[in-house]
Amino acid sequence: MIGDPTTSLDDLVSALKSLGPVQEPPSFWRQIAEGRQYSDAHRALAIIYLIHRHASSGITVGQLATVLGCAPWLSSNDVEAITTMAGELPVHWNENDSYFVLRLPAPQSQSFAVYLRVRGKVDRAGLLNALHCRPVDQRITHTPIVELGFSSPIGAPSPVRSERN
Repeated sequence: MIGDPTTSLDDLVSALKSLGPVQEPPSFWRQIAEGRQYSDAHRALAIIYLIHRHASSGITVGQLATVLGCAPWLSSNDVEAITTMAGELPVHWNENDSYFVLRLPAPQSQSFAVYLRVRGKVDRAGLLNALHCRPVDQRITHTPIVELGFSSPIGAPSPVRSERN
């Protein structure tokens, strides 16, 4: 049902909420995320669940790039550095870390996003290059992601957090 591009959004959300332990490979979700035959909302939810199910807190930026399959669906315009706290974020805020939002494919009336809290200071261009598996300073690819948070108008999974925030 999740892999069927004709599945209704309601049925998709119901199937996602009833998922058991991880048994599928990341490629299952990547195929949906990259598939133009799927609706934007279906693709966005696939990306959220790819990250939620296959990325754990403490994963490095380089490891996340591997999970994402070098994120061919992610454009430069989809990545934004968050430099000031204004409103609520699904990740904890402190001045020592870097924060990014990955805006996902979505119908105009909806907004889907993944929030990253990266240990220390990392710039947007470095993060984007690393997620696209382009050559980048190893300090970036080896930098841990402390938290992953999700935003979706139709329900998002709980954030993925490290033991020490």
